[in-house]
Amino acid sequence: MKRRPMILLACALASIAWSPFAPPAEKPEVVTIRPEKLQRQEIAAPVPERDPFNWSREQINRFKDQEPRIRSSSAAGLTLSGIIWDRKKPLAIINDRVVSVGDTVKGSTILEVLKDMVVFEQDGVYHTLWLQPSAAPIHPAGGKKAR
Repeated sequence: MKRRPMILLACALASIAWSPFAPPAEKPEVVTIRPEKLQRQEIAAPVPERDPFNWSREQINRFKDQEPRIRSSSAAGLTLSGIIWDRKKPLAIINDRVVSVGDTVKGSTILEVLKDMVVFEQDGVYHTLWLQPSAAPIHPAGGKKAR
């Protein structure tokens, strides 16, 4: 009894597939194109991706010829006098004020304080103040002088 529904289903599917009302299968049309009849199109060779670590001599010389950035302790009306370095809360002395990240001095917002520089933003422009090395060596309080 279980076979009967399967046989009926198979017969029904076969009758639909071979039905006289089904459209006749059309043969696909084969088109032959001769290469000499095609318009010649120049195909540009694919440009390989530039390797960021493999620079040409021209690119290297272009950067060598540029003037190096001037490291200044003054920019946009601010002067960096010193940096009090601490990993958790570094401080900078700018225009005789002790400031930290997020503080505002003369309309400029301090963005980052590093060991040797301070980055700030003024009117949408980023500036860097560099800490100038001192002329005299600095010795820790109570420490012995190196000879």
